[in-house]
This record gives sequence, structure tokens and C-alpha cells, in this order.
Amino acid sequence: MSFDGVFDQTVGLAYAKFNQRDFDPNPPDALASFFDGDRLKADWQGNINLMPGQVLTLRAEHQRDEITVPIAEITDNAVMAQLQSGFGERLFNAVSVRYDQYDTFGGIAPALLFPEPETKLKGSVGTGFKAPTLAELFQNFPSFNFFANPNLKPETALASIWGSSKRCWENTSSSARPISITTSTI
Repeated sequence: MSFDGVFDQTVGLAYAKFNQRDFDPNPPDALASFFDGDRLKADWQGNINLMPGQVLTLRAEHQRDEITVPIAEITDNAVMAQLQSGFGERLFNAVSVRYDQYDTFGGIAPALLFPEPETKLKGSVGTGFKAPTLAELFQNFPSFNFFANPNLKPETALASIWGSSKRCWENTSSSARPISITTSTI
């Protein structure tokens, strides 16, 4: 839905049902592992054209994952805002922030991003977050030697890329980008 090109929005709704059976390929101990559940996701995104070259994007998401053996569920509610800017013909940037609120892990802000502008100096910083899946937390798959761990914690990461590029000759350039990634897991 659009309002004279000043405000555009999109709404999404998705549902998936899972019925999975895993069998041990090594008889005589053929044990079955079951994975039944569903996922419901709803999201909304709105783009506001503030002025030429300036777009503010707002986003909200709700996702619920549920399994039935054992009975467990995880809900994530998230919001995001991003400002994309263009200054003249050669300088562009985008700044965004995202906040997730997991009912099992609390709130986190996994993304603060400053993407590379199309200039000679470049850089970006971002954080990452991945919550354990319901299967990793609560389901055993003994035939694959996998056992649930309800004490798993989310994985997090902080990454940065900084660099520069220089045009040497027509249609030729050189660049250097040191990358730094710091992770914290389980």
C-alpha cells in the first residue's frame, strides 16, 4: 500500500507445519526420533521517503516456533529502523538498528550496521545473535548421537571491516580491508 510515494508498506504472514521422523539406519537398534511442530511469522515494513535521497525504513516482526515432542515454544518479537541517505552522486550510507525480544533469552540488539559508503574510505560494524533452536534445546536424536541441551545460551558476535580503496588506472583499483570478528558462544 502506498501513499503518494511518501509512505510505502508491506505486510506478511507465514505459517509452516513440521512433521519429521528420523530413523536409525543401523538395525537392530532402530530408534525413531520425532520432530513435530509449527512456525507462525507475521511482519510489517514501512518505508518513509523523507526527502530525495533519504529513506527511513521501519520494520516489526513476530515469530513463534513450537514443537510437540517435548512440548516447548520460543517467541521472538523484533523491531528495526534504518536510515538510508544519499548525498550528491558519490556518497551513500545506511545506518540501522534492530532489537529482538526472546521470551526465553530476553532482549538483545543484534545489529548496528554502518555499511560501506561508495567513497575511498570504507567501514562497517555489526553484531550478530543466534538463539538455539527448539531441537537443540529439547529434542534428542540418539541415532545420530545428538542429545538436547536445555542449558545452551545464544551465540553472539561482533565484527568490523575497515579499509580503503584507491583507483590506480582507468577501470583498475586496489583495496585493503582488515577484518576483525569476535565471537562468544555457549
